[in-house]
This record gives sequence, structure tokens and C-alpha cells, in this order.
Amino acid sequence: MAFDTIEYLGKKFPVRDVYINKEVGTVNVSNESLAAALNPKDDWDDVTSEAEYIDNKIYFYAPDDVLVGSIKKLTQHIKDNS
Repeated sequence: MAFDTIEYLGKKFPVRDVYINKEVGTVNVSNESLAAALNPKDDWDDVTSEAEYIDNKIYFYAPDDVLVGSIKKLTQHIKDNS
């Protein structure tokens, strides 16, 4: 399974395109590791403009194992948790 990637601070993070429904459409989903790298202090008021730009491109951050699993389970996880 091939993923797109986003590079941040020299590390590449996987990104998947996921179709949610007609209303939401197709969105970018990455892993929680990217969320932690973008916002290490857990304070969105204290992040770089690059981190904010990347975060605005991601609809949902999933656990690593869910992101790389089946698209059906990933889509259900997003619907259950957003």
C-alpha cells in the first residue's frame, strides 16, 4: 500500500486520502505521530507557521496501526471519532 508523505523536521509522515461521504468528500488523514511532532507542547498557540500550515491540510490524525490498516476500518474509525 503506497502512501503520500508529508515531511516535517526532516522526517516523513504517511498521509492517506480517505473518502468520508458526499458532504465531506475526500480528506487527508495522517498519523498521531505527525500531530505530536507538529505540536509537541500540546499548545496550538505556540506552533510554527509551517506546523500550522501542515495541520490545516490534515482532516484527522489516526493511530499509526489504524492508518496503515484497511481503508474500511480507517474510515469507520474517523466516523466514530470525529
